[in-house]
Amino acid sequence: MKSILLWASLGIALAQQAPPGDIYVSGSGTAENPLRAFINLYQVGTEMTGNPGTDYDPKNNPDFPYPSDIQAQWFRAMAANGNQLTPAQKQQLIPCAAHLNAAIDDMERGHRIAIGQPGNAPAQATAQKLYAAGRGREG
Repeated sequence: MKSILLWASLGIALAQQAPPGDIYVSGSGTAENPLRAFINLYQVGTEMTGNPGTDYDPKNNPDFPYPSDIQAQWFRAMAANGNQLTPAQKQQLIPCAAHLNAAIDDMERGHRIAIGQPGNAPAQATAQKLYAAGRGREG
């Protein structure tokens, strides 16, 4: 019930604050709406905990480009426009964003280990522990 109220309040706040159209522009350096940036971060965290390898191509890009862009978007939005959030929004969103960023990190590290050392049982056990930690942080 608490998460339903949080999402409802975010939707109302976005409707009041957000300009029409897409707020996120990759690489633009523009300051995004913190509420939109949080929703994007939440979506990426959910995607990563469901399937950490969706956006990873170790041969062509050693990074997880989309999750990294969304994490950077969150930090830019908070740095530029975090003061637009109410104290209650800050109290709810900032700790949750920290958990989401940690979950994304756990899933990225776990996936790199899982695909980088497929025959190494201890490494695979570490990857599974990282996946479990990431999934535990998401909610």
